[in-house]
Amino acid sequence: MSVLKVENLFYTYGKNGFSLRNITLALGKGSLTLLLGPNGSGKSTLMKVLSGLLPFQKGKILLDEKELEPEELRKLCSYVFQNPTLQVVGSTVEEDIAFGLENMGVPRSEIVDRLNAVLEQFDLKKLRDRDPLTLSGGQRQRLAMASVVALGSRYLFLDEPMAMLDRMGRDEVLNSIELMMSYGVTILVSSHDLSNLLTLAEKVLLLVNGHLEAELSTLEFVNLDQLYVEIPISVQIAKRAVYPEFLHFVPTLEDLKWH
Repeated sequence: MSVLKVENLFYTYGKNGFSLRNITLALGKGSLTLLLGPNGSGKSTLMKVLSGLLPFQKGKILLDEKELEPEELRKLCSYVFQNPTLQVVGSTVEEDIAFGLENMGVPRSEIVDRLNAVLEQFDLKKLRDRDPLTLSGGQRQRLAMASVVALGSRYLFLDEPMAMLDRMGRDEVLNSIELMMSYGVTILVSSHDLSNLLTLAEKVLLLVNGHLEAELSTLEFVNLDQLYVEIPISVQIAKRAVYPEFLHFVPTLEDLKWH
């Protein structure tokens, strides 16, 4: 099974020190992993580094034990911003999906085939001539994911895909995530909305101040308060602060400090 590995990765932002410190993790093919942590912990930065959008200063990123350069990462991985409108480049849904394929030099006949396939798969056929800027939040997220599938990206990093979406929009995104997983796409999601994502996730990564505090199975995360002997106190505090729905006693963010 193909595995994307990160070993001892460091990333420095500006002159203020390390934004990511000694990150080591592995993402298995077709799995969904949740990346959790407080605002400013480095979640978006980590996903941008993994997708080749930001250069890291130290460490390795490997696929099947082969070390990858940022250019190779950009071909394999796609990052979807919290606001996918920032990535819109076409005046219609169809043009937006085709744009990346055209830049890759894909033959026109193949572009048409891929385009029609993802429009069908992501229920966008009726929207193919619409301006992407007029779509709902859920529809824009579906468009972003359809573009990823069309490009053949094997890894997808979603930054708060549920943010500011209504129930219908969240359902659209969840359905699209499940579809992509069925195609073998490996997904890393940063989200504060865990209502349904936990049922799809294989594991949970907890990032605090640029450091990976823990890598837990979904079951371990849900029962984290029962594993207090084995789990660092900083991880317990992190979980209580950001995801209080799983605990009976809920301290406020003002009561807690991240370590």
